[in-house]
Amino acid sequence: MPLRGKVALVTGAGSGIGLDLARGLAECGCRVVLGDVRGAPGAAEALRTQGHEALGAVMDVTRDDDIAATLQAAQQAFGGLDVLVNNAGLFTTISRAPFEDLSLEEWERVFAVNVTGVFRVARAALPLLKASGAGRIVNITSATVHSAPPNMLHYVATKGALTAMTRSMARELGAYGITVNAIA
Repeated sequence: MPLRGKVALVTGAGSGIGLDLARGLAECGCRVVLGDVRGAPGAAEALRTQGHEALGAVMDVTRDDDIAATLQAAQQAFGGLDVLVNNAGLFTTISRAPFEDLSLEEWERVFAVNVTGVFRVARAALPLLKASGAGRIVNITSATVHSAPPNMLHYVATKGALTAMTRSMARELGAYGITVNAIA
């Protein structure tokens, strides 16, 4: 898929891997929307000073109103959406505990962002991706699904769920010309 002129939304793009992904897409000619709970507006400004078209939005993937506002801003600024990169996820802030000590609250907190957040954003973005005629969704997963490091059951389970979601989404959304892939 040629990227020049396409519009891409990257979640979790205020820093780290998400910012690197947004920067890479911008360098390929995409107009990028950076969504994150913190840092996205400043990161977008830095990309603009480098000559890229970028928009930053305060976006919590667990809040439907944040998601809707970000997608509306993307449509108003750039006319639509072609690519969605679901990168937002909890990792550095998770409690690392053995299974027997892992609280239900921590389990649900990590699932709310890493799995349900992807569902929320993809579902909300679907009309724009359909309208693009050849939308793309890229879900960021993890090799921990295969290595299963100790004391990270909740994180590993979310990335396994996201891998399965990617397969199912690809099958269902392919009918609309939308390609869905995962990168670990």
